[in-house]
Amino acid sequence: MPYPTDHFLGRQRNGLNHVSMNLAGFKRNNGPVQGTNYPVYSDQLLNWYQLKRVESVRLLFTWEAVQSTLGGPVPSPDAGYATYWADLVDVVERLLARGIYVIIGPWQYNANVADTDIAYDSAAFTSAEFSDFWGKFAAAFNAVTANDQRVAFDLINEPHLPGNGRIGITLASWFSYAQFAINAIRAAGAANTVFIAGMDYTAAATFTTNGSAAQWLTLADPSNNIAASAHCYLDSANMSSTAIVDACSAFVSWARSNGAKANIAEIAINAGPNGRATNCSSFAAAQAQWSNWTAFCAANNDVLVGWNWWGNSEAGWWNEGDSCDPQGYHWGLTLDNGVTQTVYMDLIDSSTPV
Repeated sequence: MPYPTDHFLGRQRNGLNHVSMNLAGFKRNNGPVQGTNYPVYSDQLLNWYQLKRVESVRLLFTWEAVQSTLGGPVPSPDAGYATYWADLVDVVERLLARGIYVIIGPWQYNANVADTDIAYDSAAFTSAEFSDFWGKFAAAFNAVTANDQRVAFDLINEPHLPGNGRIGITLASWFSYAQFAINAIRAAGAANTVFIAGMDYTAAATFTTNGSAAQWLTLADPSNNIAASAHCYLDSANMSSTAIVDACSAFVSWARSNGAKANIAEIAINAGPNGRATNCSSFAAAQAQWSNWTAFCAANNDVLVGWNWWGNSEAGWWNEGDSCDPQGYHWGLTLDNGVTQTVYMDLIDSSTPV
C-alpha cells in the first residue's frame, strides 16, 4: 500500500546503527552504570549525524536493562535502571529533534558463548514473556515520546537456530513469537511501524531460502504497518563489484512481489586502509561495490525503506576495524564525534541523504 512521505515506510531513508547502549553485560543488582557500561552521547556527535544528513538511526538497547525481571515493569524503577531508561529516551528525543527517524530494538547477548543470541540473561524466554515486554515497552516509550510515529520498533536482533552453545530459536517459533509481539504492541495502543527480522542472523542473502520469506507472509497486523528486516555483510574475499546487490536482490525482489517493504538494518563493507594494523580490500574496490549498491537502492526506492550502516558510537567507544580485524568488526564512521571521519564515511558520505 502507498504511505505518505512522512510515514516511516513512506520513502527511503538511509543512516546508521547507533551503538553502545547494547550491553554485553552489567551487574544486575546495581543496574547498568552510565559512563561504565554505556556512554553519554554528546550533542557534538548527534549534530554531526545531522550535518551528514543521516535520516535514520537504528538504536540498539538491552532488554534486561529496561525490564530487570521477566514480567516486571518497563521501565524498571531501580536507580541504575531508571538512569539507563532516561538516557535511552533522551538520545531518542535528541535524534527526533534533529529530524532523524529512529528504529529501536533489543540486541541480546549470551555470556556463555560471548555472542549475540535469542536470550534474556543468557537463557531462553517464552513467547508470553516476549509479548509482555513488547506491550509494556511500546506503551511506556510512546508515553514519553508523545506517540511520535517517527519511532519504529525492531523486535529483536539476528534470530538464528540453536546450536554450538547458542540458545537460538526455530523458524516456526520465531515467527510465532513475532506475531505475539505485534499483537501486544497493537493491544497497547501503539501504531508504530514494526520491523521483523528473518532467520540466519537476519542475512539478506538467505532470506528467501531459509524459510523466512514464507513465514514472514503469515504475519498479520491490523495496522498494516510492518516491514521485513535483513542484514548485509560481505566476506572479506568477496571483491565482486556487484557483491552487495547480489546478496540483497532476492530479498528485495521477494518484497516487491509480495507488496512488502524491506529494510537493510545493518550493512557494511571493507574499504581498504582504515588506520588499523590490519585491513581488507581497497578503497577503489569498495567504491565500485558501493556505487552499484546506491544505484540498486535508487532503482528500488518503492520497496526499500533504506539502509543503516554498521555502526557508530561516542568517541572512545568504537573503532574502525573491518572484517580482517582480530579485535572485532565495527566499521566506525567517526572516532571523535565528527572532528574527523573514517574511510567508511568517505565511502558513503554522498549516499546518506536520498
